[in-house]
Parts: sequence; C-alpha cells; structure tokens
Amino acid sequence: MDISSIISAIDKELASLQAARVSIAALASTGSVAPVRRGRGRPPHAVPAPVTAPKPAKRKMSAAGRARIVAAQKARWAAMKAIAAAPAKKSAAKK
Repeated sequence: MDISSIISAIDKELASLQAARVSIAALASTGSVAPVRRGRGRPPHAVPAPVTAPKPAKRKMSAAGRARIVAAQKARWAAMKAIAAAPAKKSAAKK
C-alpha cells in the first residue's frame, strides 16, 4: 500500500465520522433524545406475566374437627401440667 491510498482511506473515514457527528449534534440540539432516567429498585416488566391456572380453593376445617383438635391439645396441656406439678410436690415434702 502506498501513502496516497492510506491518506485517501483516512479521508473517507474522517468524512463518515464528521457526518455522524453532525447528525448526533442535530439530535442533541433538538432534544429528541430523552435522557436515561433510572430509578431505585427493580425495573418493571415490559411484558406482563403469563396467566396461570387459578389456585384451588383452600380446604376448610369443620367445627367438629376443630373441636376435636382443641380437646386433644387441652389434654396434652393438662398432662404436661401434671408432670410439672408432680416433682414440685416432692420437693416441698423434703423441706
């Protein structure tokens, strides 16, 4: 490659860069390019989430079933109180 071909290639590149600069300057002066504003947090989704199948209804406990559970729990608490109270009576008898 001779020097004249290198210079002509550089001139072509300069011309294309100057044209690009002029077009960018024109956009900046008209204000048509909106500045990028980023807020805090995760950006919102552009595409809405796909619709999923509806969740099945929650199971409901009957009043009788709830009463059985309450009675069983009260029986457990009574047993625990009886166990906790039994050693206390023995320690009081030693004094």
